[in-house]
Amino acid sequence: MQQRNPSLLLAMLAALGLAACSTPQVRETAVVSTEVSPPPVEPAQESDAYDTIEQASISALANDGSATENTTQSTPVPAAPGSIWERFRTNAELPSCTPGSDAHDWAKWYGKRQEYMDRVLARAEPWLFDIMQQLDERDLPIDLALLPVVESAFDPFASSAGRAVGTWQFVRGTAKDFGLTVNDWYDGRRDVYAATRAALDYFRFLFDKFDNDWELALAAYNGGQNRLDRALKRYRGSSPNPRPKDLRLPKETRSYAPKLHGLSCLVRAPQDFGLSLPSVSNKARVAAVEFDGPLDLIVASRLAELDIAELFALNPGFSRWATSPKGPHRIILPAGREETFREAYAVLPESDRIRWQGVVVKSGDTLSSIASRAGISVNELMAANQMKSTTIRPGQELRILGNTRSSGEFFMEPDYKKELAALQKLQGRLLPGEVLEHRVRNGENLWVIARKYKVSVKDLARWNGISDARRIHPGQRLRVGSKSTSRNSGTLTASSKPATHQVQRGDSPWTIARRYRIKLEDLLRWNQLNSKSVLQPGQTLRVSAKGSASG
Repeated sequence: MQQRNPSLLLAMLAALGLAACSTPQVRETAVVSTEVSPPPVEPAQESDAYDTIEQASISALANDGSATENTTQSTPVPAAPGSIWERFRTNAELPSCTPGSDAHDWAKWYGKRQEYMDRVLARAEPWLFDIMQQLDERDLPIDLALLPVVESAFDPFASSAGRAVGTWQFVRGTAKDFGLTVNDWYDGRRDVYAATRAALDYFRFLFDKFDNDWELALAAYNGGQNRLDRALKRYRGSSPNPRPKDLRLPKETRSYAPKLHGLSCLVRAPQDFGLSLPSVSNKARVAAVEFDGPLDLIVASRLAELDIAELFALNPGFSRWATSPKGPHRIILPAGREETFREAYAVLPESDRIRWQGVVVKSGDTLSSIASRAGISVNELMAANQMKSTTIRPGQELRILGNTRSSGEFFMEPDYKKELAALQKLQGRLLPGEVLEHRVRNGENLWVIARKYKVSVKDLARWNGISDARRIHPGQRLRVGSKSTSRNSGTLTASSKPATHQVQRGDSPWTIARRYRIKLEDLLRWNQLNSKSVLQPGQTLRVSAKGSASG
């Protein structure tokens, strides 16, 4: 492998449209042959929540003075010094694409889709510099910086039918093997910063295992190293160095390296394929900031002087209202915003910090009684301890908030409630809730299935990596993540919401409203209460428009 200049650390990318209006996956069902160009299969569209995230990411990074205008390259224009694309061209290692080859066909395919590539590269902008930095550190080809275009269209919320998740498309087992945390609070596969490091560690392992053969390493990443090992052992051809296309592998795996190769050729010579690249400077766009414990995301957004949607756009790994109790205790901010956050965090009042404490289960305890004493809901207690059932045993240690502020003025602030509602709405739309499996029957299409589960066709296509709605077939199994079963806030779903709630010790109007996902103003109005009302254990409250309250 040729040496690269480590001083050419990849560069900025400007907008961070994490998940704009494009595909969560570009694993097109079409496979390229050397004779036929890739057919024009357009990616599936995402839900409108992606528009919010894209605009938030653009807003978060808009004040650094970087130019992100599209520069037409129908006539070749030399890249300005420090351009991210110039760095890529200088260090790219894959060979030129031979006309008529699979790679050349893919370069033409992507080159004809200006609008699509604009969206994908806008999402990539915040992360490219960091990815190239990490590639240099591991002595890996800079061409791999474009692999998330193939994997997920740089969409951290992408999920495949094979249950791979995130920008780099990790399955849970491989994610764990390479140090990513996945729990109810946080999914490291969606954390672009963390997943990049894990993915490139995995690539370094695969490159070493397969003697720095980039095609075999890529085939192993896509199809699994054990599958590739078996395919190599079964190979009976004459070539001493068989290529993935020579092996018994899935079509997607055989076309995987040509897609990346084609993208590399496209970025090196966009004018040859009719594509314009955005002007992107070679500098960091985001920065990681560590702190000493879990943190409320609304508090974090205020410390960083970011809108909550802007913070979530840069930190899509978080699934709830706070960072995970067990870490990582880290957030990603626009570059240059680190000191603002650190200075504000240093003087953050103790009452605004989250401190978890352990409680030992005693004989006769139930989750309900422990949650009541802690002033939280049973769902929140289960989520904090990653519990799948309500079964507990004496001597078991559970984790609860040691300084709950649920009845304090902070949580009653109108601005806090508004920001929390905005965060939960985004998480509810973008993160999978309860995952169901549907087996396609004769006569069914995506519209029929989406209507059955009360989800959008766009979301159904995104959850299953479907780029062409016409290509589902009877017997196919589809993942369905219903919005109504989202786990992002540990609350009851609308379909299971009762009409009344019996007040337990530690309850407050805010915690009850949060539990049942209703507006605090409605809860107070339905029960003739105000923000200063004191609730009594045993009191019955209306928690829906129907139902009757009792004193």
